[in-house]
Amino acid sequence: MKVKMLYLVAALSLVGPPLGSQMQPRLPLSLMQAESLALAHSDALRIQNIRIQSSARRFALGIRDFLPQIELGFTTADTVNTAAQDSSSDQLSVSLREPLYNGGRALARRSLSRLELTLAQHSAAIARADILNDVWDKYHKVLVLQAQRAVKQDALTQSERQLEIARTERGLGMIREIDLLDVEVSVSGQEIDLQATEHDLEAALYALQKSLGLSPDQELALEGRIDSTYEGISIKRSGSSFFSIAQQNNLDLQTARYKVTQMETQLAMTRSRYLPQIDASISFSVSGAGIPLQTPSLMLGVDIAFPQTIVPVKGSVSAGTASPGSTARNTSVTAAPAQSVTGILDEIDAELQLEEARAAVNALIRDLTFQIGQSISSYRRHATTVRLERQALALEQKKLRILEQQVASGSATRMDLLKERIQASNQEVKLLADILSLFQDERSLERQIGVEPGELALLAGGNHDGS
Repeated sequence: MKVKMLYLVAALSLVGPPLGSQMQPRLPLSLMQAESLALAHSDALRIQNIRIQSSARRFALGIRDFLPQIELGFTTADTVNTAAQDSSSDQLSVSLREPLYNGGRALARRSLSRLELTLAQHSAAIARADILNDVWDKYHKVLVLQAQRAVKQDALTQSERQLEIARTERGLGMIREIDLLDVEVSVSGQEIDLQATEHDLEAALYALQKSLGLSPDQELALEGRIDSTYEGISIKRSGSSFFSIAQQNNLDLQTARYKVTQMETQLAMTRSRYLPQIDASISFSVSGAGIPLQTPSLMLGVDIAFPQTIVPVKGSVSAGTASPGSTARNTSVTAAPAQSVTGILDEIDAELQLEEARAAVNALIRDLTFQIGQSISSYRRHATTVRLERQALALEQKKLRILEQQVASGSATRMDLLKERIQASNQEVKLLADILSLFQDERSLERQIGVEPGELALLAGGNHDGS
């Protein structure tokens, strides 16, 4: 079984003639090259990558919360007494503080930082997929328009030949002037239709150039052509089977679930506000009336704080040597009632945000289930349409060959032949447009289940009929 990777038949020639003036050399462009140019040109993706780097650095630096805090200090004091001798003192100190317990808030902040990095990576992946899908769509739209232009150009060329023959017949008196006018009007209508296609192709090329960061004057030679024999994939899997794959691979769903985890972690951290923060400390200092300092002091302590309650409370106990031959013990407790009362709403807000995140996941699951089912139905419908239109085109072409023979024998008019040629041309143009719709449905389903282009053929449970 041949697997069609990019819905293209490899070719080195361009379908149809170039547009515009030859101001710059034609740039050969494959789909893979177009995707690379679009990714390199995207400001949105560049910003997402910067955000990833920032989140990665923030996560790496977050380990600092678990390391000891060191503080160095130097103080000097001078006292002037009116009834006694003046005095002065200097002190050099170093202290070390190590967090022992903070109710799991440091670990929660670490988890939130990791989730922020993960969400940034997923946002970048979604942005990248959007860019690739946009380029894929614009690239194939140009290919279809080039193929349609070639079909219309060929039909116009054949009609112009018939017009020359009709003019010759009119000069010989073989047909009426009204018959010649009918032919001329028909050819003029084909010219107008071809001009409209040229305009659409020019707009599609400009849109592609813009996405790739190329100058509008840069002519492109797209490598490949639309496979007009493509009949689609035989999808035998059910929608629920595809949804099981989407549960693991869909980027939007993964991102939504990470946001739920983020809100759960935030809620857990908010609920831990009643748990204490406990730090151990050690402080060493040397003081004296001048240099050199001669009086050492060593203190060990434990600090306990409840900083996130309505009444924040701090307490500390320390003990050690204050000077040679003496010891000291210090105990302190402070409270600051009702400095802020908005903290009681933090848990409510966190619960609300969690419910919103869970609701978003449930809504996305429902939408994704519906979208996958709709995409499968749309794909099968387009595949049937393409097959029927190809049969109709074969009948039109057969009818055209018969009319050519009848015109040659005089049993049919040249106008009948022109009308049938236009009908066959329109049928082929419509077939190409519906093949593009079939490609787009296929790509849409691949994006919904979270697989790369071409992988649907491997997952569908059937053979891939295109090349």
